[in-house]
Amino acid sequence: LNEGGSAAAEVTIEGELVAPDGATERAEAVLDYLPPRSDREGALLFTTDPRRGELRLRATGYAKP
Repeated sequence: LNEGGSAAAEVTIEGELVAPDGATERAEAVLDYLPPRSDREGALLFTTDPRRGELRLRATGYAKP
């Protein structure tokens, strides 16, 4: 979700899945372009079912188009 008034490119989203036993798995996705005041959908793929652990998401970087 881009609530700002400027576009963003190469938006990197990182997901960290922490399983009940403490094992951690990471996945990453890059959104090519995100216009101002818009949203996009993407997918993070894990080998473990994310409903069985704690999922943490964060944007780790972007570029100005």
